[in-house]
Amino acid sequence: MTRSVTVPARVRRELYRTARSIASKVSTRSGELWLARIERAIQQLAKDAERWPEAEEAGLFGLNLRCCLVGRRPHVYRILFRCEDASVEIVKVRHAAQDYLTEDDL
Repeated sequence: MTRSVTVPARVRRELYRTARSIASKVSTRSGELWLARIERAIQQLAKDAERWPEAEEAGLFGLNLRCCLVGRRPHVYRILFRCEDASVEIVKVRHAAQDYLTEDDL
C-alpha cells in the first residue's frame, strides 16, 4: 500500500535548519547529504510506514506515533510520524541523543 506523505512547514524548516547547522560545523556537502538521506527516508515511509515500531513517546500522548531510524552511530536521527490509513504525517525529526518529545513538540 502506498500512502501520501505530509511534511508540515515547521518540520521542513527544522530540517533545513539542521542541514545548515551540519554544513557550518562539518561541510556544505555533509549538510546536503544529510538532508537528502532524511528526505529519502521520509519518502520511503509512503511504502513501508507500517514496518517501523511504535515510538517510545506514543504511550505518553496516546497517539499512533511511530519511529524510523536513519543513519549510523553516532549520527542516528529519529523520524517520528503518525500513520493513518492512507497517509503519513511527519511529526518531528530529532537526533537520537535528544530527549523524548514533549507536548510542546507536537
